Amino acid sequence: MIGGAKPTLLGLASGGAFALAAIGFRGAILSLNLPDYVMAATFTLVIGLAMQSVALSLYLSLRLPAVLFALLRAWKPSLFTGFMGALASQFWFLAFALATAASVRTLALIEVLFAQVGALRLWPTHQHPRSHRHGARGRRRGASYSGLLKNNHPAARPVRRQFLSSGKIGSA
Repeated sequence: MIGGAKPTLLGLASGGAFALAAIGFRGAILSLNLPDYVMAATFTLVIGLAMQSVALSLYLSLRLPAVLFALLRAWKPSLFTGFMGALASQFWFLAFALATAASVRTLALIEVLFAQVGALRLWPTHQHPRSHRHGARGRRRGASYSGLLKNNHPAARPVRRQFLSSGKIGSA
């Protein structure tokens, strides 16, 4: 069965956990009170990656030791991928050091569009399921509305009035 309550609840829980992590990482960066935001973001990232590595290694050593040993044997091919992931995380943390977590995540929605364009260019004949297309359309609309609402764009004024009258958003 596709769909149902379980995937929905898992998705909501994952999104909530990510939101808490983003706010927590931003708070950690700001709490260091370092004059250099690059150093504060980098230090927080290193501590976060170290904690994740220890936790995952501990889990794998207790539950799936064969997988842990396979990962350790394949360290060389994964070095470049790991470096690129850490570099991408560095830019996320630099953004968290400079702006609110909500602003960073809203701007980061553009990454979804880039991924879609890349996927269409790499696999032009692939037929994406209807649910994926609807999800992508919803993300694009959400990004558009959030930008329009925040900037009080004339095209968004009717939508903004509707939300303000319903009490769903504040008067930003």
